[in-house]
Amino acid sequence: MTIYSQKLKMNKLIFKFSSFQITKFICLVLFSFNSFGQNFINDKNEWFDGKIMLERGDTLMGKMQYEMQTSILKLQTYNNTIKTYSARQIDAFDFFDPVLKEHRYFRTLMYTPKGKDYSTPSFFGLIYEGKNNKVSIYYKENLRNVYLWNTKTLVNDDLEIYFAFPDGSVKRFRRHTNSLFDLLTENQGDMKSFIEAKYLKTEILMDMVKIVDYYNSLLPDELLEEK
Repeated sequence: MTIYSQKLKMNKLIFKFSSFQITKFICLVLFSFNSFGQNFINDKNEWFDGKIMLERGDTLMGKMQYEMQTSILKLQTYNNTIKTYSARQIDAFDFFDPVLKEHRYFRTLMYTPKGKDYSTPSFFGLIYEGKNNKVSIYYKENLRNVYLWNTKTLVNDDLEIYFAFPDGSVKRFRRHTNSLFDLLTENQGDMKSFIEAKYLKTEILMDMVKIVDYYNSLLPDELLEEK
């Protein structure tokens, strides 16, 4: 199975993320986190060259720092002015990661924290964007300077995986089979057969991309458009 070529559309700004780039990105992250460990770049201290798309539609470029958990971004423009933005002010941003040697893509999603009855805007990193507004996979990182992944499995809760659905809801995936089928409720018989036939494991990130991509292929586009 091949992963669809994707387009992440954020109002007027379009980020292109091909199947090759998605696979390369995941493999590079797996390698980098495993190889660099505590020497890996800490986003709170490093400045990255990139661009942001503001909620009002403006696009800004410069050097940036971001904090995933607080959803705060600092942007240093080319005239050396530093401005701070919250997730409420930003639709999306991307930057070049010198360790992964790849662009990384983020967007603001509305998320309801556990135990809360309200949603707040929060930064999420893109792993896989579902074609035709179907299910997408995002992540949140708590700390970048610790082991997050190894080459086989996700091993640390410092990396959190989330599914974003066509209705706008964002739900955390707990990295086990029960959580998978709690979240992906359609065509579960076909899903189980696919997972067994391909020997896929829900705790392996590359396998999860394949599983969600297959799930999306079973969903009719016309039904999603009606919702």
